[in-house]
Amino acid sequence: MENPQPVSEHFHLELLADGVFAAIATEHGAAFSNAGIIDLGDRTIVYDTFMTHRAARDLIAVARAVTGRWPSLVINSHWHMDHVCGNALFNGATIIGTTATRDAIASTITERLQQRRATMPGEIATLEERLRSDVDERERRRIENLLRVGQWLVETAAGSEVRSPELIFRDRLDLRGLTRHVEVIESNGHTQSDTYLLLPEEHILFAGDLLSVQMHHWMGDGDPGSWRRSVESLERIGADIIVPGHGPVGTADDVRQMRTYISALTTLAASVVEHSGTADDAAQQPVPEPFGLWRGLDTFGRNMRFLHGRLAPTNVL
Repeated sequence: MENPQPVSEHFHLELLADGVFAAIATEHGAAFSNAGIIDLGDRTIVYDTFMTHRAARDLIAVARAVTGRWPSLVINSHWHMDHVCGNALFNGATIIGTTATRDAIASTITERLQQRRATMPGEIATLEERLRSDVDERERRRIENLLRVGQWLVETAAGSEVRSPELIFRDRLDLRGLTRHVEVIESNGHTQSDTYLLLPEEHILFAGDLLSVQMHHWMGDGDPGSWRRSVESLERIGADIIVPGHGPVGTADDVRQMRTYISALTTLAASVVEHSGTADDAAQQPVPEPFGLWRGLDTFGRNMRFLHGRLAPTNVL
């Protein structure tokens, strides 16, 4: 399969099938998560809209370039900021999501953007002051990257409020066009409501944050047991090409790895609790193989603290 050349500094485009594209976030870009573009023949779907307005603008431009039309449908996989903050720029498009996703965007994301407006200028000033001090080259690069991210977030927070889904569905929604149809399916586990998108004829699955590939994935807004069952459902679909919420385009083996990851960390945290270990003890456990080679190792410790908190008995007076 031959891929188009990268068209944005924030993501690169991968051709999955005729009229079906994955927008895979670059490591130091302003997207922070993956997205999808699907041409129905008469309408264009965008699946998730990135973290920042800067990346979302590029996503709109690319969708218009590869499908010949402005996106008319936007599907939000779940409520997390890195997947929905670009919603506001998709003028004229219908935003699709579940009730739980709509409510969380309207409340939690609006509150977090307000917090960003209040705190980011001070954080940026502190970083700029640090940059003016005597730091080594490695620290300088780190600070410059944080400043770049901070400016992107300031731009997004200063813009219009994030749009919540207007078209609400429950369980399943079929979208049919002139050349293909897609199935939009509600699940849960990573959050209280996760939506994935399936192209059954092409055997392509956009999994959202139900799946990450070769990357430790935040578990603290969901339920590990439900998540594992949802991943098992994804396995049964048997898709050949799977686009995760984070990381490169994957295969069925990556879905199995996600299930193993959830089970392994839950078992490890349960062992710490059984031996009266603390949350600190849980966070300091050796990373099970093969997950020690995955990106985002700091998230492993956060996940272990979360799991310890769920599994530890509550003291009752």
